[in-house]
Amino acid sequence: MRLPEQVPANEHLTMQIARQVYKLQVAENVIVFFRNGEPAYITKRFDLKPDGMRHGQEDLASLAGRTKHTAGSDFIYEGSYKEIAGIIKATVPAFRVELEKLFSLIVFNYLFSNGDAHLKNFSLIDTAYCDYVLSPAYDLICTRLHVIRTLP
Repeated sequence: MRLPEQVPANEHLTMQIARQVYKLQVAENVIVFFRNGEPAYITKRFDLKPDGMRHGQEDLASLAGRTKHTAGSDFIYEGSYKEIAGIIKATVPAFRVELEKLFSLIVFNYLFSNGDAHLKNFSLIDTAYCDYVLSPAYDLICTRLHVIRTLP
């Protein structure tokens, strides 16, 4: 059964479990309710510096050179965790630390049935030291709750 009205609560809960139970770095987030009772899920931008300027941030689809024009309309799904790890290894000076974070995130996505872990949901962000690290996780959700399976 699809429950689209519960997507905001699902994503908020999944992100809170990731942060509070699994100690993953995730974007600050909250669920709010409109006057009519409809829920909305909000994440705080993590790419803004204290002076209002933006950190450099690139998603893994961009770093892999995948766009609609180069890889088709499903380009965000045309990648693998192994490829993400290779990009991190080639791009990030402290790649071993970041690969451990990536592995923890992959295990979390598996445990919580996050079928939306595509290339645009992983990013690298610059630091004050002019290098890059894996950005805080965003868009963590248990997609299994919202997918209808039809039996033959």
